[in-house]
Amino acid sequence: MDTTATFFLPPGQSTIAPDIDALFYFILYASIGFLFIVLAGIIYFVARYRRRGEDRLTSGVAQNTKLEIV
Repeated sequence: MDTTATFFLPPGQSTIAPDIDALFYFILYASIGFLFIVLAGIIYFVARYRRRGEDRLTSGVAQNTKLEIV
């Protein structure tokens, strides 16, 4: 018994059900792959640009009107 297929999808009742199931699993696994890529990027940038103390404060610029308009 294939527990993965029966967990997400009911048993197929048509001739195109296997094609639709394959498309569903492709999208599912591709989305999970992109999730891990984005999470790895987030973790990298959090570690790279974390605040290290009060001596490395950011600039006091509160807004950039030109950038906000664009």
